[in-house]
Amino acid sequence: MTSPFGVTYIFLGWVISLFIGVLLLLLLLIRQIRYYRFVNTFSYYDISLNKLLHSCIDDEQRSTRVNIKYVDLNTSPFVKGLLNPTIFIPANFYSEMELIFIIRHELIHYRKKDLWVITAMEIIKCLFWWNPVVYFIRNQLDIALELSNDLSLLEHLDDIQKIKYGECIVKTAKYLTENSLKTMPSHFSLSFTGYSASLTRERIKHLIDFDRSKKKYIRIAIHAVMISLLILLSFSIMPEPKFAPPKEIEENTFDENDAYFVEHDDGYHLYINGEYWETVVNPDFLNEYRGYKVYKEEPR
Repeated sequence: MTSPFGVTYIFLGWVISLFIGVLLLLLLLIRQIRYYRFVNTFSYYDISLNKLLHSCIDDEQRSTRVNIKYVDLNTSPFVKGLLNPTIFIPANFYSEMELIFIIRHELIHYRKKDLWVITAMEIIKCLFWWNPVVYFIRNQLDIALELSNDLSLLEHLDDIQKIKYGECIVKTAKYLTENSLKTMPSHFSLSFTGYSASLTRERIKHLIDFDRSKKKYIRIAIHAVMISLLILLSFSIMPEPKFAPPKEIEENTFDENDAYFVEHDDGYHLYINGEYWETVVNPDFLNEYRGYKVYKEEPR
């Protein structure tokens, strides 16, 4: 019989946890499919916007299949799609220079495979929903990816352009705050500003102090990697409580050659291979074990 604290129940707990994780993942996928259909309903291609996209793609990215669309929704610019990524930008809101900033920002996400990283992290978050460290890593990942993108883009901007880029971030954040936002980028997409005021402040602070930000980003990346390794190691370990199995007397597990009884006031003590097992109170028990030696005291 398995102990209430045995391995069987621990394994059952992992199975239930995994089942809940898979269910959460399926629900998330259903929501994302509905979201993509909803966004596509309000999006459209624009020739001038496509020309601007191709002007931002360098020679190394000429073979990319990145699409771009305007969208008639109150949302931050974002990119979605693993195999055929599409950049969505709110219509009639940004200047040409701001559009270039946004497009280049999202192209960096594409080039660094950040969408794949975000998707993998969302799957992990669903499967390990019970672990608070996963949620912490997910939040830190957002910060690290956006800071990485900002730093990559700022290296190619002059001082005036850096100011304009910062103004574009603030403009987008203000736009989202002032509008009643009913549409938010999905879990499997990357937003230009995100929906966290703290993240926006952090990005602006790094824009002001660009050189120190590079060092801080390296520290954040190292910490994120270390925490990720620790959490992955914890997933590979299943704790198993240590307990002594109960002694059970089963038929034909011993015979008269290795077992005997010792008579005491409280009953007959059964010894097997010289080790005490249990006390038999009912004398009729001895009828079943005729031929077994019975001592008045334990033999030396």
